[in-house]
Amino acid sequence: MDSLVVGLDCSTTGAKAIAFDRGGTVAARAQEAIPLSSPKPHYYEQDPDDWWIAAQKALRQITSQIDSGKISALAISNQRETFVPLDTNGHSLRPAIMWLDERCKDEVEPFAKAIGRTRIHRITGKPVDYAPEVNRLAWMKKHEPELFKNIGMICDVHTYVVWKLTGIFKTSWASADPFGMFDLKKKSWSRPILKALELKEDQLPETYRPGTILGTVSEEASRSSGLNTNTLVVAGGGDGQAAGVGGNVLIPGRAYLNLGTAVVAGVYGKQYKTSFAEHSFRRAVPFH
Repeated sequence: MDSLVVGLDCSTTGAKAIAFDRGGTVAARAQEAIPLSSPKPHYYEQDPDDWWIAAQKALRQITSQIDSGKISALAISNQRETFVPLDTNGHSLRPAIMWLDERCKDEVEPFAKAIGRTRIHRITGKPVDYAPEVNRLAWMKKHEPELFKNIGMICDVHTYVVWKLTGIFKTSWASADPFGMFDLKKKSWSRPILKALELKEDQLPETYRPGTILGTVSEEASRSSGLNTNTLVVAGGGDGQAAGVGGNVLIPGRAYLNLGTAVVAGVYGKQYKTSFAEHSFRRAVPFH
C-alpha cells in the first residue's frame, strides 16, 4: 500500500514529475524548464538532450523528496507532433522540429496528393494540415536529403525519453498516433505512408497499447535520475490524450478543454471515426 507511481510530463516548455500514492494523493512534485529556439521566423526547435536533462533533474528532485524504493512505475506524457531524427548510434542528426513549427507548410499538399487526401485521413484520422510530424519529415527529406538518408531512429518525445530511461526503442500507440503515419485501425505504422517517405518500419519505434510495461530503468538512467533499476516504465501517451484521461472524459457525452500552450478540446468515442472538422487520436488508456 506504500507504493507510488510517477507521471512524467515532457511538454513544450518543461518537464514536470509528480509522484502519487494509490489513493491519488501527491507525495512529491518537481518541474524543470526546457529551452526553445527559433532560428528563423516560424521555425521552432529544441535540443533533445534538453528533454532528457530536464527529465533527469525533475526525477532527481522527486527521488530526493521520497524513498525511490517506493516508486513502482513511471509513465510519460509528451508534447505531440514533435520529432527528432537520430543516426544508427542514437546521436541526433539535427535539433528536434517542434509541433508549432510551420516550415513544412509547402510540403503538405504535394505529400497528401501523392497518397490521396481521403486515404491519408482515413488511415491516420488526421485532416490534411501541417500539424503531424509526417509533413516535417517530408520537409526534411526535400531540404536536408543527406541528413534524411542517415536516419537510423525517428523519435517523438515519448520514444526518446523511454529510450533514455530503458535503452529500448519503443513507444505507445497514443504517442505514435500524432506522427500522422500510424494506421489507427490496424494499430501499426502505415506502409503506404512510409513508402511515400522512403522510410522503413525499423526506423520507427515498436508500438504498444497504453499501459503496457515497456521495460525497466537501466543502470545508467538509475544513476542519473535516482530511480531504482527495477522501476517499471509504462507506455503513456500524448499530453492532449492524457488530459482527456485526467479530465475523466472516458465515456460519450463528456468533453474537455485544455488551456495550455495551445487550446485543445476533446471528446471520447468508442468507435474509430474521422471528420474533417477534427483530428481523431488514439486514447491514452489500456481499454478499447
